[in-house]
Amino acid sequence: MARTDQKREKIGQILVRAGAVTQEELERGLELQKSNPEEKIGKILVRQGFCTKDDVALAYEKQTGIKFRSLADYEYSKELEALIPPETMNKFMVLPLRVVDDALEVAMGDPLDFVLRENLRMMTGMKIIPYIAHDDQIREIIFQKVGKKFATDDYIVEAMEKYEDEDAALSLSKSLQAEGLDAVNAGPV
Repeated sequence: MARTDQKREKIGQILVRAGAVTQEELERGLELQKSNPEEKIGKILVRQGFCTKDDVALAYEKQTGIKFRSLADYEYSKELEALIPPETMNKFMVLPLRVVDDALEVAMGDPLDFVLRENLRMMTGMKIIPYIAHDDQIREIIFQKVGKKFATDDYIVEAMEKYEDEDAALSLSKSLQAEGLDAVNAGPV
């Protein structure tokens, strides 16, 4: 069982102790985190090229006691999809791995999300055994094996939000130009 948050060693210190990052790199990452406190230090260190995603996942495993699982050898099955629908997989970045007795092993981007684990338990009627996995691997599997629609939803929403802020008249003008029309030839609206 994982230790309480108060006694848990911090990810950065685990990475330094493991030799994945230097103390200076960790300090640089912590400095960058001050401008975006919601971003996890592991993501910052990876983005800066100081360590790999696997380094962070293994440190997370040491910190929490939850096992890391690479999804390189993931085997898709309709039976697993029946337990957790694709919409749920995509929304919460979870992937059912296999059924063992009365338990479901699930790869999760955030395996410490107790509410999500409890919702999955109620949805499936099974005990949930979480595994740490990379969000991008989960997203790629959903895209390739479960359904391309779900993996692209986030990108579509982002693009729509970007263009919602644009002036409506400018949007209409661009649309008309794209269709080979201009405002003069478009006629009454």
